[in-house]
Amino acid sequence: MTPKPGNSARQVRPLRRPAPVSGLKPEGALLCLAPWCLAEIFQANPTVSWLVAWLGSWGILLAVWTGRVFALPTDRPLRDQLLRPWMLMQAIYAGFNFITAVFYWLNLKGITFGLAEPPLAGEADWMLAAQIQRHYVLAHAGLAIGFGLAFGVARNLNDRSITNQPEDERRLPRLLLNLAIMAVIAVLVFTRIPGLSQVAVKCRAFAVVAIAVGYGLAIQYRSSALLPLGVGVVVLAISALASGWKEEVLVLVLLIAAGFFPRAPKTVSIVTGLALVAGMVVLPAFTMSIRESRWEEGMGESKGLQAAANTVRNMSSTEFEESTWRFATERLSEASMFATFMQDVPERHPYYGLQLVKQAVASLVPRLLWRSKPNVEELVMARTREHGVVSTEARVSAKPAFVVDCYLSGGLLGVFLGGIFLGLAAQLGSSLCERVFGGYLLGGVVFNGLFAILWRGNCFEFLANSLFWSFVLVWLWKVTFGGSSARLERLGARRKREVRSGGRASPKPEPGSAL
Repeated sequence: MTPKPGNSARQVRPLRRPAPVSGLKPEGALLCLAPWCLAEIFQANPTVSWLVAWLGSWGILLAVWTGRVFALPTDRPLRDQLLRPWMLMQAIYAGFNFITAVFYWLNLKGITFGLAEPPLAGEADWMLAAQIQRHYVLAHAGLAIGFGLAFGVARNLNDRSITNQPEDERRLPRLLLNLAIMAVIAVLVFTRIPGLSQVAVKCRAFAVVAIAVGYGLAIQYRSSALLPLGVGVVVLAISALASGWKEEVLVLVLLIAAGFFPRAPKTVSIVTGLALVAGMVVLPAFTMSIRESRWEEGMGESKGLQAAANTVRNMSSTEFEESTWRFATERLSEASMFATFMQDVPERHPYYGLQLVKQAVASLVPRLLWRSKPNVEELVMARTREHGVVSTEARVSAKPAFVVDCYLSGGLLGVFLGGIFLGLAAQLGSSLCERVFGGYLLGGVVFNGLFAILWRGNCFEFLANSLFWSFVLVWLWKVTFGGSSARLERLGARRKREVRSGGRASPKPEPGSAL
């Protein structure tokens, strides 16, 4: 039906060519580097230096989100751009890698809030922690600068792209549901084909993002796909809990929030914040019990969940508090691992130079083409054992964080250049997905599904492999379907019917992506 003036919930506007977004602002780059420079000036005072560097990451987040580093896209309201990397991905990456280091610092200072016995730490430990935080804020500055540089690089790409979103955003939950079902089927197929396990992993990650974001949109638009998407969320939540990886549960909460955030940003922020805090308190003990019951004792999913619930229920308050604090200081923040590497390199072991980069490039070769290809996991674990992060007898996976590998390769310069590379890769991947898959929402879901490894980062070898296959899959879709979202639109199409809601027409989507 044709909306009448004054009656439509949202005025229908024709699709337009997105306005080009300028690249990095010179003053924005200087603003990002200012916290590191200031922290270096005060390095003789570890407390002041650490605080300046830690607050600097908050300042960089604010500078990016207010458009001081580079001009932000204006095709959608800012609150409706969460799926873009400089929003959600930057928040998760900086939060996990840089900001959570506050727990490590407080622990060294003996501030444990009564949850655990403080460690024996002195001036040398505080100086090392401050040095780590300065590396963190420099890496964050590089990340933000990389985002801005990518906008300049992708300007011509953006100018040529005309958005092609489905004509009614109410159809998006149904579309995402159908795509998630297809992705699950693809997982079942590819896991049985030798050499395609990486594609199966990508399809699984995409299915998770599509279901979670689709569920948030289904609530927002009261879609008929709400029930099946809700069932999918419950299945994903149970699967995440049973996996023993606490991050999967927290990520699921963030994705659902991203889908619903544009409608009620304040409410979603409060509820999500409370859910994350509750998860940080309960999940460490629960997932530790899951790992013991499922990984070591070989229990099934249902029995493992039941055993974990019983273990947590029977834990004393002291055990529960110690488990929570240990998670905050050793797992949520990986500053303690960084400290171990930094004490060893370059004092006892020289910088690796391009060795880790070469290993990352070599990891891209499929095992089908290189039968004698070294085990990538063993290559990565070799350097964690060499530097004493884990013992040679330990049966754990302790891969260095991306920032750590950057440091091992080239110190401060390696950290800064690594941050720039990560920002460039993330923004260029997002720009490509939005162009190929028809705009912000579909492109954002695909980007956060295929490039999910960017949320937390990983060691060079695993990150390079994941990024490579993500770009390959997007390129294959573009080559196969010509970069059009028309086929996707038909997946979400239903029988056309007029939507009557108090004489108002169905709301139309905002014009598409400027990325």
